[in-house]
Amino acid sequence: MKVVIKFLKDVFNLKVFILFLISSVFLYYDSLDYNKRALHYEAKFAKYCAIFSIAIAIILYIVTKILP
Repeated sequence: MKVVIKFLKDVFNLKVFILFLISSVFLYYDSLDYNKRALHYEAKFAKYCAIFSIAIAIILYIVTKILP
């Protein structure tokens, strides 16, 4: 477990956090485009992936800042 935490602390920084947020914004805009094209399943999937990506980014950022 310590190896995983050390890896996260080494790799996950503010730039990676911003990259997660930017990619989730693109996913959200893709879901809006899918809705316009009447691809409802793909729109839901893209929206849920965007929300999941934001949640993972926030959790990882908090974990890397709190854990020693």
